[in-house]
Amino acid sequence: QIDIFDVYNIYQNSFSFKIYGFLFAFYNKQNSIKMESVREYTMWDSSSQEQDSFTSNDLICAYMKGREEGVDSLKAGFKKLIMDNMKKAAKNSHEVVKKIRENKFDVITAYLNIHEWNELEVLFVVPEEHYLDSDFIKIYDFVKKYETKLNNENYSITFSFVEKSDTLDKDCILSDGFHHELKSLKNERRTC
Repeated sequence: QIDIFDVYNIYQNSFSFKIYGFLFAFYNKQNSIKMESVREYTMWDSSSQEQDSFTSNDLICAYMKGREEGVDSLKAGFKKLIMDNMKKAAKNSHEVVKKIRENKFDVITAYLNIHEWNELEVLFVVPEEHYLDSDFIKIYDFVKKYETKLNNENYSITFSFVEKSDTLDKDCILSDGFHHELKSLKNERRTC
């Protein structure tokens, strides 16, 4: 009877190792040796699937599939969190716009910057004369209290203001990370 481990030890560094590897796999199949014990001594995998054994390729494929599904699930979860926070930011921005207009000021547009999934910043563009008005401080007071009321570990929002002037460059706003414009204000500008 052939001692399969002797075959492995003798030929592992030779060209004929491939041939004996085939014989080894054949011998293994014929004698129903559990592949787990064989794999401990060789670098060969069985091409046949035994009911309670798996090849390293099976394990790698299962790992990759599980990892892929886990990553997809994680991405979907983060996407939902970001979308929910963007909706909150739009709703909260409308409240700030409402407060600004109640105080007889105007808003030209608002941009959103997403720093993290739970950390957002809204930049309001207001007419220069309104921004420079001494009563505009009331808006800052309101915003400070409103931010404190809204912020928690899953949602943090900051509101800031900039005056619309000849030197305000939309490309600079975009390069600062404000890639989203509040649709309702953007649409208002089109109808004016």
